[in-house]
Amino acid sequence: MRYILTISCLLTSLWALAQPVALPLTSNPVLQEYVKTHPKEATSQLKSAPAALTLPFMDDFSYAGPYPTDALWMDNDVFVNNTLGMNPPSVGVATLDGLDADGLPYADSEGWSDTLTSRVFDLSTSTVSDNIILSFFVQPQGFGDAPESIDRLILEFKDIMGVWQIVESIPGSAVEEFQYSAHVLGSLYLGPEFQFRFRNFSARTGFVDLWHIDYVKMDEGRIEGSQVFEDVCFTQAPKSYLREFTAMPWRHYWDDRLGEVNFNLITSLQNHDENAANISNINCIEEEAVESIAIFTKTINNVNVPALESSEFDLSPQNTSELLINNLSGNLNQAKIITQYYITAPGQEVITNQENYNLTNDTVTTETIFSNYFSYDDGTAEYNVGLDGEGSQAAVRFRPNVDDDLQAIQIYIPYAADDVSLGQSFILKVWENNPTFNEPASEPIFSQLFTPQYGDGIGGFYTYEVDPPIPLTGAQDYFIGWEQNSIADYGIPIGMDKNNTEASDNNYYNLGLGWQPFPDNLEGALMIRAVVNGDPFFVNNEPTLNASEIAEIFPNPTDDNLFINLKTNNYENYQIGIFNSAGQLMYMNQLQPSIPVNTLANGMYFIQIKEMNTNAVYYEKFVKK
Repeated sequence: MRYILTISCLLTSLWALAQPVALPLTSNPVLQEYVKTHPKEATSQLKSAPAALTLPFMDDFSYAGPYPTDALWMDNDVFVNNTLGMNPPSVGVATLDGLDADGLPYADSEGWSDTLTSRVFDLSTSTVSDNIILSFFVQPQGFGDAPESIDRLILEFKDIMGVWQIVESIPGSAVEEFQYSAHVLGSLYLGPEFQFRFRNFSARTGFVDLWHIDYVKMDEGRIEGSQVFEDVCFTQAPKSYLREFTAMPWRHYWDDRLGEVNFNLITSLQNHDENAANISNINCIEEEAVESIAIFTKTINNVNVPALESSEFDLSPQNTSELLINNLSGNLNQAKIITQYYITAPGQEVITNQENYNLTNDTVTTETIFSNYFSYDDGTAEYNVGLDGEGSQAAVRFRPNVDDDLQAIQIYIPYAADDVSLGQSFILKVWENNPTFNEPASEPIFSQLFTPQYGDGIGGFYTYEVDPPIPLTGAQDYFIGWEQNSIADYGIPIGMDKNNTEASDNNYYNLGLGWQPFPDNLEGALMIRAVVNGDPFFVNNEPTLNASEIAEIFPNPTDDNLFINLKTNNYENYQIGIFNSAGQLMYMNQLQPSIPVNTLANGMYFIQIKEMNTNAVYYEKFVKK
C-alpha cells in the first residue's frame, strides 16, 4: 500500500467508513528495542565476507532472530520472526518490508528496500550435470500489509563475472498460501564466488508491502519441481497456557486455576518428505519457570505423518488430575509458565557444512507471564487500529476473578505517519458491564483526558495511571478503552496483535450509534492492558536474579540518591531501569555508582539491572520517601 505523498487524504477517506480502520505500522518496535541493547549487531551494511560455504545450504528461519544468522547470511535488513507469516511451511519466516535494520523507514519514497544476501559459495568444481537447485517458499502480505502490483520481490544470482542477474521477479498481491519456487544454476553461475540474494521494491515508508520467505535450500542432485525435504516440523508456536488471556495476575489465576487453563493443546506437524514419516515421539511439557515446578507432561509415541501432508495431534490432558497444579503455590507474586512441544524423528534434514547450524523447527515454545496486568496480546503488533473522528470510542472487556484495584491502563500506541503526541488528545475510560446487552454501560465509571504517549520497550506500552484507583469486584466484567477527543486527519492509532483472533470477541466500538462488536475484518487483540495491584514482571526470556548478588544498594528507603556499589566495578557493562509499582519505566541509563531519585514521587519502586554481555537481569525493590 502506498503511503508517500497522499497519506492524509487516504487516511481521511478510510476513516469516512463507519467502523474502526486498521492501517500498517510505520516502524518495528522489536528491532528498535533490539538495537538499544545490541548496537554492534544492528547494521544494515554487508558483513565482512567469511570463508566460502559448501553445499548443502538451508535456512528455515526457525531461530529467535530478529536478524538472519551470520552463519548463512551477510546482511541484517530482513526481520526474522514467527508472527507475520500465515500458515508457513515451517515455524518462523524472514520478512522483507520498507524498514531498515533499525526498524525505521528507509525514506519517504519508494524504491529498493530490504536485501537478504547469502554468504559466498565456491562452486568452481561444480558442473551443470550436478543439477544444483535453489528453492524457497514465498508469501505476500501474511498478517501484515499487502504489496501492490507495482511492488515486487526479486531473486538474483551473481554470475562468474561478478554481475547480479535477475532470475525471478514476483509482482505484489494480496495474501495467498506460501508458493514454492525453484531455479537450476546454469554454467553462468558455477564459479568460486557465487551468491544469491532477495530484494524487494516497495514503499520505503514503514512496515508496508510485506514479503515472507521460508525454507531456502540449495543443494546438488535435486529434482527440478520437487518440493521434497527430509524434514518434519512444527508450523506454529503453542497457544498461551491460559484459556483466554496471554497474561494475568497470579492470584486471579489461582482463584479459578482450572477454569483459566487452556486444555486445548492441539498442534500440527508438517511432513515435507515424499515418504511417510515415523515420529518416535511428540512431547508436551508445561512448567512454572520461576520456581522450576513441572505442571504437565505428555508423550505420544510412534506417530505416523503421511507424505507431504500436515497432521494434527492432541496433546491435551484427558482430565484435570493430569495437571499437577497443586504442586504450585497460591502465594506467588510473579510467575512464568513455559509450554513447549518437541519431537524426536529419525532422518531429519541435516545441514553439515553450515558451522554447526541445524534446523530448530522440531521445538516450539510459548511463555505465559503472570504479573500485575491482564492482556490478550503477545506483545507485538502487526497493525494499528484507529477511530473515526471526535467522540468515537473503543473498549476491551476483561474480568477479574477476585476483588482488586485498577491502578493503571497500559496502551501501545505505534509510531504513525504523524506524531500523535503533538496536538492530539484522548479520553481514557473505564466502564462497568451493561448486563442487558453484555457491552459497556452507558456511562463510564472513570473518564480522564490524556495526551497520547509513546512507550519504551518491545511492545512500546505506556502506562496511564488511574487516580484514584478503581475498586474492582471479582467475577464482574469491566471494559477499558478510549474516546477520540481531538479532530485530526486520522485518529490515534492503537496496536493490534493479529495472531490472537480469539480475543476479537472482547473488542467493541461506538461511533455514536451505539456499541458494536468489532467487524470481522479486524480480528485480533487490541493492545490495551488493565494494571492491578502487584509487582510487575520485568523480563520474558532472561534469568531473573536478586541484585544483591552483584551489588550493594543503599540507603533503602531513600529521599535523594541511590548508591550502587558494584562488586566487579565494571559499570559500563550494565544498564539500569527504575519502574514504579504500575510497571511504568521512570528511568533508564548506563549503570552509575550514584542514581538520583529525588524527582520521583514517594512510594515503592523496582530496580532492574541488566548485564549487557550475558542478558542476565537482577532486580531489587526500594522505597522513595
